[in-house]
Amino acid sequence: MNYEEIEDIVSAELLTESPFTWRIVTTSDVGPPELEQPFIYVLKDDRLAVNDGQSARMYARCK
Repeated sequence: MNYEEIEDIVSAELLTESPFTWRIVTTSDVGPPELEQPFIYVLKDDRLAVNDGQSARMYARCK
């Protein structure tokens, strides 16, 4: 996701519940409409990992 980019969800699929893992496919207002981008989100405790197939980012929940 980029600054001022708007992404629309095309599909969301729960892959596992332990840890919670989803495959979410999006389109972006800054790319061609037919370009769909898949992401894998993994949530465990206070951590969220996001993988786009090229890089991964880790986020920690603020307390």
